[in-house]
Amino acid sequence: MLFSVGILTLSHSLLYSVNILTFTEKYEDTSLLNRNKLTSYSQIAKKVRVSVVNIATTQNVEQNYQENMLFKDKFYHKALYPTLNRADKFRSKSSLGSGLLLTRDGYAVTNYHLIKNNRNIKVSLYGDNHQYSARLIGSDKKRNLTVLKINKDNLTPIRFFDSQNIKVGDMAFAISNPYGLGERMIKGVVMGLYSTTLGEEKLIETDTSSVFSEGGALVTSLGALIAINSNGLSIPAFMAKRVCEDIINAHYIAKAYLGVRIVDRNDDSRGYYQVDEGAIVDSVVATSPAAGVGLMRG
Repeated sequence: MLFSVGILTLSHSLLYSVNILTFTEKYEDTSLLNRNKLTSYSQIAKKVRVSVVNIATTQNVEQNYQENMLFKDKFYHKALYPTLNRADKFRSKSSLGSGLLLTRDGYAVTNYHLIKNNRNIKVSLYGDNHQYSARLIGSDKKRNLTVLKINKDNLTPIRFFDSQNIKVGDMAFAISNPYGLGERMIKGVVMGLYSTTLGEEKLIETDTSSVFSEGGALVTSLGALIAINSNGLSIPAFMAKRVCEDIINAHYIAKAYLGVRIVDRNDDSRGYYQVDEGAIVDSVVATSPAAGVGLMRG
């Protein structure tokens, strides 16, 4: 019995020694410790982070007492909420998100849903401990975009990429600053492109979608903006650019509405319609301008 225990102890010791030696030998090659040998995307984050801001807001939120079973009971209602009035139905709620600098003189864009019903909007810049009060310039609720303005110059605006050239399978990086402590980065790929009934650029789906990325940048491997991250599908850069320019220059959104859904041609449609160019009207909204002038599907 003692001999067996001695063998087990010896075997365990030998195995342990071999493992330690193997681990040490791997790192005798100092080239493995050389940072230049690593595959890194830190340069992308370095380029983009100065254009990504933190958005902090305070909102008035209605408290849903009705979800509490005790509230529905008359006895407990009087005991727990004896002085409940309309003012008590609302409470202050703080939220955090990200935004992007559009111009050197302090215009920025973020998601509309991050700042709606806001009472106070603060913007924090990368590497700057100061919080800047933001003025709301305008919003496009349908596209989930809001333009803000802070009193600060010599900023670094985000660089735009032609989002119409994005393809499924392209690499994408979501860079945000949801906590105001520095950049947050997720690497992924473009998973899908989806048309809208407005016939605009296709919304972009990636595997980087997260509540922590909302309002932040979706960029290429060169750090140029593909889209603005939203809750779900991302908003294409050039669509966002047009909306933001309208808000900044005119303080309203100039919307051209046709009322058709356009799809790209494929081999089947080329043969069926006997055309090699153009796009195909896939559907027409019944009460739209397109229907009024006689446009039809196909």
